[in-house]
Amino acid sequence: MRELRRVISDITFNLELARKSVRADGVLIEVLVANSNGRFEKTRRVNPAFKIQHDSLSALKSLKRQFDFLCEEHEAAEAKQQKTEEFSEFKV
Repeated sequence: MRELRRVISDITFNLELARKSVRADGVLIEVLVANSNGRFEKTRRVNPAFKIQHDSLSALKSLKRQFDFLCEEHEAAEAKQQKTEEFSEFKV
């Protein structure tokens, strides 16, 4: 669980950096691209940080869902352990 929390924290950090980049540079950025003649031309492309932001959001959503399931399983295991300990007191 500690490892999953660290991964979520790292993805959140990457998401924040991508958001800052998209705010500063915009969704479209100018890049130099070589045409078929070998000359470089300026063109506008989607900011790569926008894709990182999108992927980070979907990964974060998935990891949070996994974390919730893991917490539920952990709580169920603890409850089962407590029931087992209660019944073991009555055994001879």
